Amino acid sequence: ITSNPHAAAAAETDAGLYQYSSTQCTLSAEDAAPFLAYAASLPDECIYTDPDDPTVGRITSDVHATVCYGLTTADPTAVQACLADCAPVRMTFGEVSVFTNETKPYDVLHVEVESEDLTRMHHLIKTATEVHSTHSEYHAHVTLGYLKRGMARGYAGDTRFKGRGLTIPSITFSPHT
Repeated sequence: ITSNPHAAAAAETDAGLYQYSSTQCTLSAEDAAPFLAYAASLPDECIYTDPDDPTVGRITSDVHATVCYGLTTADPTAVQACLADCAPVRMTFGEVSVFTNETKPYDVLHVEVESEDLTRMHHLIKTATEVHSTHSEYHAHVTLGYLKRGMARGYAGDTRFKGRGLTIPSITFSPHT
């Protein structure tokens, strides 16, 4: 497990926005490029922005698949112990899809990820550490952007990423800020 190299900068930029720590598999710049290009092609009028939360909008960096969000500690020790033998992480991308939440003013446009490794690690972390569950089920994915409610549906089903396989050599721990 590595520490997020951007955590210090993110802590200053996003101070107080992250109540919980997370673990993720961060894509290399080369592997992230197609996802960033897709996100950049989304029309500005579709993108949801929030002046009080710079973490929503279109992705511009840090393309990743979240392993587990909601860790109550900023100390990676317990996570390192339970995931000691888990890397590398194999994943296969699926279709572009949408998460909706009636309590949010946006929909989350994402690429589905199939990965027994991610699912296993998610459950290991939840068993070994204190996690505040923010969702009832784990759905591995790569977020492309936060779109205004209803505008993401037109992108669902896009298969440009489907079937692409990738192996991530390590897991990143990002402490809450």
